[in-house]
Amino acid sequence: MFRLQGIKSTNPIAVGDKVNFELEAKNNTQTGVINQIEERKNILLENWLTYQNKLILVASNINQVFLFITRDNPPTFKSFRDRFLVTAEAYSVKAILLLNKIDTYNNEKLLQVKYLESTYKQIGYGCVEISIHNI
Repeated sequence: MFRLQGIKSTNPIAVGDKVNFELEAKNNTQTGVINQIEERKNILLENWLTYQNKLILVASNINQVFLFITRDNPPTFKSFRDRFLVTAEAYSVKAILLLNKIDTYNNEKLLQVKYLESTYKQIGYGCVEISIHNI
């Protein structure tokens, strides 16, 4: 039904959508049929990827996101980190940085992570140091 209404994404309904639906009975089976998608507060699109020239809708009505960051093994590249944060800001979504594998760094790498944490805290981002050993 929604695909016929001119929606330009691969999936018209996303995780986080608030919907209205009706139950329909057919062949002794009840099925929920969505008949309305409520207005979204925000959306998350994979706008760098398309499928048949349609945007990929990932989620909607997002309040907060977490970004796992690792210094290495594997590294989280600055370009990805900043693109993620810019996207969160653009959609008014609170982002918190999770500095992962904190227990695996030597003193030099730990200082680099602490500097990164300090930088992001100064501009208003929450940061949490985490490791598998202190969950």
